[in-house]
Amino acid sequence: MLVCAQWGRTSVLRQSAPAETSVGAIDGAFLGLLGLLLAFAFAASASRFDERRKIAVDEANAISSAVLKFDLLPEPERTAAKTTMRDYIDARLEYGKKLSSGMAPEMEWRRTKDLQNALWRPLRVVIGKKPHAPIAIVLMPALCQVYDLAATRHLLTKTHAPFPVVGLIVALSLISAFIAGRAMATIRMHTVVYRNLYSLAIVRTVLVILDLDHPRLGLIRVDYTDLALLEIKADLSH
Repeated sequence: MLVCAQWGRTSVLRQSAPAETSVGAIDGAFLGLLGLLLAFAFAASASRFDERRKIAVDEANAISSAVLKFDLLPEPERTAAKTTMRDYIDARLEYGKKLSSGMAPEMEWRRTKDLQNALWRPLRVVIGKKPHAPIAIVLMPALCQVYDLAATRHLLTKTHAPFPVVGLIVALSLISAFIAGRAMATIRMHTVVYRNLYSLAIVRTVLVILDLDHPRLGLIRVDYTDLALLEIKADLSH
């Protein structure tokens, strides 16, 4: 953006009569379109961030609720369910760690699916015992909620601002810097400061949008929600 701003300024200064440097209608349309795109992209990224945070908290609450209901199971199914749930929580924690390291968590997701199937086994055994069948039926909705939230969270990790939108914002940012450079061509005082402030403001806004879209990689994060899973795992160990 600084290069484009300097390019715009130089293009005006090289003219024989560099008097008209005010922002025209077309230039204003470019700047307005950039502002509109930044506003919509920021709102969409913030909405996805809030949804990811909510899903992570809801998943931890659903796991905690399912763990409490495990106490209704008879032995040895109760111990088997709690042991499998500890492994399941470990898989979810590893899933989050992979996301925080910028790696694809596909292996952890497959392990999560395998452990979900393993959690059904104690329930199938209990359902086969007619006196305890109603207890298993009570547990089934709790586990289904755990599975549904895990699937929703997995899909949200793949949902980001579309690449064409990001590319358009970058292109319009460069064009706007060129326009700003032309507009400041005849201003003699503090032009370098203005160009730097303008570029910094736009670039920082774009970075915040991308940061909100990757909440385990940047400064705005949701990985603190893993603490809830660690607390549940600690309770299971007692």
